[in-house]
Amino acid sequence: MKVIKQYFSKSVRFQLVLTALLFSSCIHLSDLKSPLEGIKVLVNYNIFKTFLSFRFVDSVTGLPIGQTGSEKVKVQITGSASPAIVDQLGNHKDTYESVFGLLSLALNPKDPWKPSSQNLLSFQIDATSANYKASSLSLQIDSTGKYEYRVVMEKPTVDVPGIKKYSVQLNLNGNGELIDNFNYRTPGGEGTIKINIGTQFLNSSGQIEKGSSVGLTFTVYTTLGAVPAPNALLMDVVLPDKSVQKSAIDIYRVVSVQVTNQASDALTASIANPIIVRYKIEGNSYNPKTKSKIATDNDIQTYTYLTKSSAWQLNEVLKLQSDTAGLFVESEIKYPGLNAIGIHINTCSMSGQISFQLPGVFPAYPVSTMVYLYRKIDSRYISSIRIDVPEKGFTKGIDFKVPENTPVRYDLKNYSASNSFTASPNFFDFDSGCGTLTPVQTIITSTSVGVAGKVKISFGNGFPNDQFLIKANIYLAQNSALLWSKQYLVSKTNNEFDLNANLPQNTDVFIQIQAADLVNTFDAFPVNYSFNSTVSKGMIWQFNLTPLYTQANFNFNFTRSTDLPDVNYTVKGVLTNMDNQNNEGEFLMVVKPGQANYSSTMILSRTKRYQLNLKRVGGTPDFITYPYEFILGVITQKDYSYTCELSNVVRKAVTIHLKVVCNKSEIIPTLHGYYRTVWEDAWQESDIVNGEITITCEMNSTYVIGLIVDGVMKTTTYQVDGTNFNFNFDLGDGDCAKMGW
Repeated sequence: MKVIKQYFSKSVRFQLVLTALLFSSCIHLSDLKSPLEGIKVLVNYNIFKTFLSFRFVDSVTGLPIGQTGSEKVKVQITGSASPAIVDQLGNHKDTYESVFGLLSLALNPKDPWKPSSQNLLSFQIDATSANYKASSLSLQIDSTGKYEYRVVMEKPTVDVPGIKKYSVQLNLNGNGELIDNFNYRTPGGEGTIKINIGTQFLNSSGQIEKGSSVGLTFTVYTTLGAVPAPNALLMDVVLPDKSVQKSAIDIYRVVSVQVTNQASDALTASIANPIIVRYKIEGNSYNPKTKSKIATDNDIQTYTYLTKSSAWQLNEVLKLQSDTAGLFVESEIKYPGLNAIGIHINTCSMSGQISFQLPGVFPAYPVSTMVYLYRKIDSRYISSIRIDVPEKGFTKGIDFKVPENTPVRYDLKNYSASNSFTASPNFFDFDSGCGTLTPVQTIITSTSVGVAGKVKISFGNGFPNDQFLIKANIYLAQNSALLWSKQYLVSKTNNEFDLNANLPQNTDVFIQIQAADLVNTFDAFPVNYSFNSTVSKGMIWQFNLTPLYTQANFNFNFTRSTDLPDVNYTVKGVLTNMDNQNNEGEFLMVVKPGQANYSSTMILSRTKRYQLNLKRVGGTPDFITYPYEFILGVITQKDYSYTCELSNVVRKAVTIHLKVVCNKSEIIPTLHGYYRTVWEDAWQESDIVNGEITITCEMNSTYVIGLIVDGVMKTTTYQVDGTNFNFNFDLGDGDCAKMGW
């Protein structure tokens, strides 16, 4: 065995991370040093009996958070047994940090922290990261051994007012049963979710989920506008007898409950142990039936949103309760997804006539209007109807469904910017809420002007397609509101088009040219042209387009070693941003017997630096390809060609003997480790006991073996040739001093 500082041979790099877990805060290794200067003490250090291994993964990609070492997850541990937790240095801390998305901790082996059925150790971890939402996990340990936890964390989306999302992991035993009662209350108290110990979760096949854990996402919507479902006052409601009725629902609170397994498949709870949600209701909420604030013992209905039919299903009727925290109801979640509470109101009809007068000249007919119906007391939207006015003096009959005995208001607004207008009057109040209305009349006056001009485009080199769609958009200069938009098919030989639009008169606007698809995204110079809509006659707007993306063609010639089985092999090409290690795209190639040449086309940024790695895909026999890594840098050409050899993999069990060497001590430790090859995305785990680990690995592979010291990975590189080997992991004086050696 030999030390390798840099690796350029055909062997595949095989990474192994050995996370050292060393002693509790009660005992220091400095106590074990020899009192004699210059004499090195050999310590057989087999202290820990219980390991806790955490993986922090992205909820979307499933990849470790900070797998390149660029991002860490901070973990705080609370609970009655939290003093039992120690880090890889053997010290108890207030905060721990992950490395490459991994964190290894251990239990202090001394009393009173020896776990047993009579000494149940309970604690909670709270994980935070700069780019992810906080996540919590409740743990219970009742025996010595190895415990592995997968903590799913979500990146915050674009801030949307009214949405509060909380994600946690629920741990299951071997029978798929929840190992502890789960009771979570949102920080603002908007909702509480309860799941009892022993609850089992069913997959789409009706089978019990037997994984070690499931993910729970509890979302509370504090404003109706944020709910991903129609939120009009008037909606289709599925009644208990399965009939559908157009009804009004005064919704007070909406939550979403999602349970998924480690493959992100949706699960449901068993009937025997339902999920219970407590909904908080604001005390000033309005009860449309009593026409006053809601109060204790008011009837409250529960609903489930049916996505396929876009309707709310009425479930049960509950009585509003109160305690020191305020008004609430508590209900079973019968179905995953959106669930709500509210008051069910029957409807009646409101009908009448509206007539229109159109003085002046309009650019085009018909003039499109929208009549919006609202509840007067709180301006809650009920429904709307579009009316196209073809001529002066047009009369239209209207018929609305409205909540019973509810005063309403309807507003008349412009539907299309191409015929902007003012209406007088533009709103009407009706206190009856039902029945026949008095006929109303409104006068519509045009505020539009015709805009006519020509757009000419110059193209830079490197567009992936010779012709493509672009969008010409006109915006209001004051607030960037979109007034007009149209798509055009353009090319180097068809590079100009006529622009004709009707815009609000005496208005400052600007025109922008935008890409209609990702393939031909571009920068436009100038970015926009500003003009006044009343003087834009016969204008010419010229834009120069520079492509932001270009097409790159990857061509491969695969040869095979003579000992490789003559079957199909699936190779995945992964393009990575060299500056931040983000995955920028993937493609698959199924290498078949008798076929050597393969190609794939990718649309890539002209401003990023790329690295291409080839990886094997599961489901095929193990193999390696050399070379497997290519540095592309910034894309400067269209075609890339490579010749790669597919070779057979030979595996053998190799025993590694590890010794950590400091100035005055040599430690044979007990460790918890992680390892993987360059062909794999997921880390594997194993224990090193008394400084020894046996791994079935690929021959002629390179290992990067590391030790985590204060949240930093210290590494040394070795090549394994199939024989058992020993190695000394030499640490500097500074690191040894930190570890008490």
